[in-house]
Amino acid sequence: MGAMNEFKVLDPNGHTRTTWDANSPEEVETARRIFDDLMQRGYRAFRMSEAGRGGAQKSAFDSKDRETLLVPPIRAG
Repeated sequence: MGAMNEFKVLDPNGHTRTTWDANSPEEVETARRIFDDLMQRGYRAFRMSEAGRGGAQKSAFDSKDRETLLVPPIRAG
């Protein structure tokens, strides 16, 4: 088993974690589907730095990213 990679999806309860092994084609495909679905729903994705201090916005799934934060769209109102 390889190193685990992770999404943290912000939600009303705090966040939900999804992990996958970048060496497992099945797990990578599941993670890709989750990422694509969230992006279509208006989420923004940020690749987190290794030190956990900030990150960079991204628009495409990369199975090798260690940690990705997904933030829901902000609705004013």
